[in-house]
Amino acid sequence: MKRSRKRIRRIPLIGDMFFSMLSLPMALSVQEIISSTPDNSDLYSVFAAAMLFMGIARLFRAFRFQGENLLRFVQCLVYGILLVLTVPLMGVMGESHRTLVILGSVYWFMLIADRIISILRNHSLRNIILNMIALFLLIFLFVMFIVDTDVDIEFIMIVMFVAACQALLSIMTVAFSRINLRVLGNVIRQSYATEVLLGLGLLIISFSYCLKAWEPAMKNLGDAMWYCFAIVTTIGFGDITAVTVKGRVLSVILGMYGIIVVSLITSIIVNFYGEMKRENTQEDN
Repeated sequence: MKRSRKRIRRIPLIGDMFFSMLSLPMALSVQEIISSTPDNSDLYSVFAAAMLFMGIARLFRAFRFQGENLLRFVQCLVYGILLVLTVPLMGVMGESHRTLVILGSVYWFMLIADRIISILRNHSLRNIILNMIALFLLIFLFVMFIVDTDVDIEFIMIVMFVAACQALLSIMTVAFSRINLRVLGNVIRQSYATEVLLGLGLLIISFSYCLKAWEPAMKNLGDAMWYCFAIVTTIGFGDITAVTVKGRVLSVILGMYGIIVVSLITSIIVNFYGEMKRENTQEDN
């Protein structure tokens, strides 16, 4: 009985992730269409599809909060219905840039309402400051674009960029929602992984500066850090290589340290899932 209930509870979680994933390429496609051919008729159908998938994802998210958080349930339910109604509204209002601006403005006001509700729900100083900054940026951008009537397409590009970021954030949130960070943190502390990861970070930064100065292929610090990341993770993309003796020596040292860190992280993950399995067994009993 308990297992069947757990499986039913997974449906909103999977639905939220799936439709957020569908809305992401749609939002990016709107940006691509506008940047290349802003008068393309496909713009309206793709825009409506992006909003539709985002709305369905919100509806699934509402069911996730049903019976647990009434405010979040109502909030996601209302937002989901409004976004789903984008498709019929597009048909009623007609395909025009002004229609896109109106529907984009509705989505923008939903983002503003999100920040206000977040402030009302959490009165911590950090949350208030961060949300006030986000509110200022949202209102400033909206006023800046709406006042100038000649930049309606640019406003839609901004809307779709924010929508794509929100969809990506939603996917990451759902993906990590079942990871018990508290247990994982305890495992990391008990295995002294904090010191090892800190040492790895310091090595990457210091070696990046050295490689930037010694290697001709690494023209900036970003290239050097990208190379160090490839070495540490043992991926080895091969797009940037070390050719000097000093650079190769540093690469060997960093690679050996990376092997140790990867082994440590593997043991942490094994311990983490072992701990989670024991906790689930105790709950079932």
